[in-house]
Amino acid sequence: MKQQTFADIECASRKRQTKRDEFLKIMDEIIPLKRLMQNFMSSPAKSLSALLMRIAGV
Repeated sequence: MKQQTFADIECASRKRQTKRDEFLKIMDEIIPLKRLMQNFMSSPAKSLSALLMRIAGV
């Protein structure tokens, strides 16, 4: 059995970032979840397009 190097140990301990985690991180940068929920909870949206326009501030 080959002895592990420090680089091998460090690489093995890191958690691989999934595509889902990457997507959620990008979406949170674009529209923070707190802001999204405030707009959603303030009044019922008649349609998805109305909700998205309210979030965009249009």
